[in-house]
Amino acid sequence: MRLQGVGPRDPGEETFLSCARAISGNLPRVESGPRELESFKFPAVEPKSERYIAQSLFGYDFFRRGFVADTTLKDGQVQLFLVPEQSPEAARKAFDRYRSYLEASGKNTRVARPGERVSLSAVDPLYGNVFVEQEGRFLVGAIRIKDIPSAKRLVGIVRQRVPGP
Repeated sequence: MRLQGVGPRDPGEETFLSCARAISGNLPRVESGPRELESFKFPAVEPKSERYIAQSLFGYDFFRRGFVADTTLKDGQVQLFLVPEQSPEAARKAFDRYRSYLEASGKNTRVARPGERVSLSAVDPLYGNVFVEQEGRFLVGAIRIKDIPSAKRLVGIVRQRVPGP
Protein backbone atom coordinates (compact mmCIF):
# COMPACT_ATOMS: atom_id res chain seq x y z
CA MET A 1 0.00 0.00 0.00
CA ARG A 2 1.18 3.52 -0.69
CA LEU A 3 -0.23 6.75 0.74
CA GLN A 4 0.31 10.17 -0.71
CA GLY A 5 -0.64 13.47 0.86
CA VAL A 6 -1.53 16.64 -1.00
CA GLY A 7 -1.37 20.09 0.48
CA PRO A 8 0.95 22.87 1.57
CA ARG A 9 2.14 21.14 4.76
CA ASP A 10 4.01 17.92 5.40
CA PRO A 11 1.91 16.07 8.02
CA GLY A 12 4.90 13.97 9.07
CA GLU A 13 5.79 10.31 8.85
CA GLU A 14 3.83 9.26 11.95
CA THR A 15 0.58 10.62 10.51
CA PHE A 16 1.04 8.52 7.39
CA LEU A 17 1.97 5.43 9.41
CA SER A 18 -1.06 5.69 11.68
CA CYS A 19 -3.32 6.21 8.66
CA ALA A 20 -1.79 3.18 6.92
CA ARG A 21 -2.27 1.04 10.05
CA ALA A 22 -5.94 2.09 10.30
CA ILE A 23 -6.59 1.27 6.64
CA SER A 24 -4.68 -2.01 6.83
CA GLY A 25 -6.64 -3.07 9.90
CA ASN A 26 -9.89 -2.76 7.94
CA LEU A 27 -8.77 -4.67 4.86
CA PRO A 28 -9.56 -8.38 4.52
CA ARG A 29 -6.62 -10.72 5.01
CA VAL A 30 -5.77 -12.28 1.67
CA GLU A 31 -2.73 -14.44 1.01
CA SER A 32 -2.50 -13.50 -2.66
CA GLY A 33 -3.64 -10.65 -4.87
CA PRO A 34 -6.33 -10.73 -7.53
CA ARG A 35 -6.14 -13.71 -9.89
CA GLU A 36 -5.62 -11.33 -12.82
CA LEU A 37 -2.18 -10.39 -11.46
CA GLU A 38 -1.00 -13.95 -12.13
CA SER A 39 -1.24 -13.09 -15.84
CA PHE A 40 1.86 -10.91 -15.39
CA LYS A 41 3.96 -13.48 -13.49
CA PHE A 42 6.57 -14.36 -16.10
CA PRO A 43 10.25 -13.39 -16.46
CA ALA A 44 9.85 -10.51 -18.94
CA VAL A 45 7.70 -8.50 -16.50
CA GLU A 46 9.58 -6.28 -14.06
CA PRO A 47 9.02 -7.62 -10.53
CA LYS A 48 6.57 -5.63 -8.41
CA SER A 49 5.63 -3.35 -11.31
CA GLU A 50 2.05 -4.69 -11.43
CA ARG A 51 -0.63 -2.16 -10.53
CA TYR A 52 -4.41 -2.14 -10.31
CA ILE A 53 -6.13 0.99 -11.63
CA ALA A 54 -9.65 1.21 -10.18
CA GLN A 55 -11.03 3.79 -12.62
CA SER A 56 -10.32 4.88 -16.18
CA LEU A 57 -7.27 2.87 -17.14
CA PHE A 58 -4.95 5.26 -19.04
CA GLY A 59 -7.56 8.00 -18.54
CA TYR A 60 -10.04 6.33 -20.90
CA ASP A 61 -13.62 5.88 -19.71
CA PHE A 62 -14.12 2.87 -22.01
CA PHE A 63 -11.41 1.04 -20.01
CA ARG A 64 -13.35 1.19 -16.74
CA ARG A 65 -10.60 -0.45 -14.68
CA GLY A 66 -7.59 -2.62 -15.25
CA PHE A 67 -4.14 -3.93 -14.45
CA VAL A 68 -0.80 -2.75 -15.83
CA ALA A 69 2.75 -4.06 -15.58
CA ASP A 70 6.06 -2.86 -16.96
CA THR A 71 8.48 -4.74 -19.13
CA THR A 72 11.63 -3.61 -20.89
CA LEU A 73 12.41 -4.66 -24.42
CA LYS A 74 15.68 -3.98 -26.22
CA ASP A 75 14.38 -0.63 -27.47
CA GLY A 76 12.62 0.66 -24.37
CA GLN A 77 9.94 0.17 -21.79
CA VAL A 78 6.49 -1.16 -22.69
CA GLN A 79 3.40 -1.29 -20.51
CA LEU A 80 1.32 -4.43 -20.66
CA PHE A 81 -2.30 -4.14 -19.61
CA LEU A 82 -5.32 -6.28 -18.84
CA VAL A 83 -8.87 -4.93 -18.81
CA PRO A 84 -11.39 -7.27 -17.16
CA GLU A 85 -15.04 -6.93 -18.15
CA GLN A 86 -18.18 -8.72 -16.99
CA SER A 87 -18.68 -10.61 -20.25
CA PRO A 88 -17.17 -11.15 -23.70
CA GLU A 89 -19.83 -8.79 -25.07
CA ALA A 90 -18.80 -6.03 -22.66
CA ALA A 91 -15.14 -6.60 -23.61
CA ARG A 92 -16.04 -6.32 -27.31
CA LYS A 93 -17.92 -3.08 -26.60
CA ALA A 94 -14.85 -1.60 -24.84
CA PHE A 95 -12.67 -2.80 -27.73
CA ASP A 96 -14.99 -1.19 -30.30
CA ARG A 97 -15.11 2.09 -28.36
CA TYR A 98 -11.30 2.18 -28.26
CA ARG A 99 -11.12 1.43 -31.98
CA SER A 100 -13.61 4.23 -32.71
CA TYR A 101 -11.61 6.66 -30.57
CA LEU A 102 -8.40 5.79 -32.43
CA GLU A 103 -10.06 6.06 -35.84
CA ALA A 104 -11.60 9.44 -34.91
CA SER A 105 -8.15 10.71 -33.92
CA GLY A 106 -7.05 10.14 -37.50
CA LYS A 107 -4.42 7.57 -36.61
CA ASN A 108 -3.63 4.47 -38.63
CA THR A 109 -5.71 1.61 -37.21
CA ARG A 110 -5.62 -2.05 -38.31
CA VAL A 111 -8.12 -4.61 -37.02
CA ALA A 112 -7.64 -8.35 -37.51
CA ARG A 113 -10.15 -11.10 -36.77
CA PRO A 114 -8.33 -14.43 -36.63
CA GLY A 115 -11.16 -16.80 -35.68
CA GLU A 116 -12.93 -15.73 -32.51
CA ARG A 117 -10.17 -13.37 -31.35
CA VAL A 118 -10.12 -9.78 -32.57
CA SER A 119 -6.96 -7.65 -32.39
CA LEU A 120 -6.03 -4.08 -33.08
CA SER A 121 -2.75 -2.39 -34.00
CA ALA A 122 -2.76 1.38 -34.00
CA VAL A 123 -1.10 4.60 -32.96
CA ASP A 124 -2.69 6.00 -29.83
CA PRO A 125 -2.41 9.80 -29.74
CA LEU A 126 -1.36 9.67 -26.07
CA TYR A 127 0.62 6.43 -25.83
CA GLY A 128 2.16 5.76 -29.24
CA ASN A 129 2.02 2.34 -30.84
CA VAL A 130 -0.50 0.02 -29.26
CA PHE A 131 -1.57 -3.58 -29.74
CA VAL A 132 -4.75 -5.00 -28.16
CA GLU A 133 -6.48 -8.38 -28.32
CA GLN A 134 -9.76 -9.59 -26.90
CA GLU A 135 -9.66 -12.87 -25.00
CA GLY A 136 -13.13 -13.74 -23.72
CA ARG A 137 -14.12 -11.14 -21.16
CA PHE A 138 -10.65 -9.55 -21.17
CA LEU A 139 -8.79 -7.05 -23.31
CA VAL A 140 -5.04 -7.69 -23.27
CA GLY A 141 -2.59 -5.24 -24.74
CA ALA A 142 0.59 -3.21 -24.76
CA ILE A 143 1.25 0.51 -25.15
CA ARG A 144 4.38 2.56 -25.88
CA ILE A 145 5.61 -0.08 -28.32
CA LYS A 146 8.59 0.33 -30.58
CA ASP A 147 9.22 -3.35 -31.40
CA ILE A 148 5.73 -4.51 -32.41
CA PRO A 149 6.51 -8.24 -32.95
CA SER A 150 8.09 -8.49 -29.47
CA ALA A 151 5.15 -6.69 -27.88
CA LYS A 152 2.67 -8.98 -29.67
CA ARG A 153 4.58 -11.97 -28.30
CA LEU A 154 4.33 -10.58 -24.73
CA VAL A 155 0.61 -9.85 -25.16
CA GLY A 156 0.21 -13.46 -26.31
CA ILE A 157 1.85 -14.70 -23.11
CA VAL A 158 -0.43 -12.56 -20.94
CA ARG A 159 -3.46 -13.66 -23.00
CA GLN A 160 -2.66 -17.33 -22.43
CA ARG A 161 -2.40 -16.71 -18.68
CA VAL A 162 -5.67 -14.82 -18.10
CA PRO A 163 -7.90 -16.48 -15.53
CA GLY A 164 -10.91 -18.47 -16.63
CA PRO A 165 -14.48 -17.25 -16.35
